[in-house]
Amino acid sequence: MTRWPTKPLGEILEVSRERIQPLEHPNTSFNYVGLDSVEGHTGRLLPYQLTPGTEIKSTKNVFHQGQILFGKLRPYLNKVHLTREKGICSTDIYVLNPRQHLVDAAFASYFLRSPVVLAAVSNAMAGANLPRINEESLLEIPVPVPPLSEQERIVRLLDEADELRKLRAQADRCT
Repeated sequence: MTRWPTKPLGEILEVSRERIQPLEHPNTSFNYVGLDSVEGHTGRLLPYQLTPGTEIKSTKNVFHQGQILFGKLRPYLNKVHLTREKGICSTDIYVLNPRQHLVDAAFASYFLRSPVVLAAVSNAMAGANLPRINEESLLEIPVPVPPLSEQERIVRLLDEADELRKLRAQADRCT
């Protein structure tokens, strides 16, 4: 078996600092993603509606297509989503930028939903009532980094497995 180099998460992903105050844009409707908008363990975005800026009372994180949303509040819920469009999200979600030429965004999002990361964030949480993972602890998590071509191959296999799981669930509902 080939051993791939391991790097801290912070070397392949960086936390975006882009923010917006939606109240300053009262005539704009936003794709607003809260923690409850992301299905745990699957990364699927649940149905949501555009939200007018006047209804969003506090500063939010901005995300763009190809970034990864990682729920930092109650991280054991495993809410990780690879974005397909732009929008804004709760500040209880980290917006992560994949570093070009180092990591495929889909590979990184699958890895962030893995049992390895789930165990690491569960051990690093702080807070009794509202446990969170802090940025430093998240970015220290070790990540195996195969070559990009291998990352893409792994993503294809995982995508196929996801599709088979969906078909199996559909078949189970029909019987």
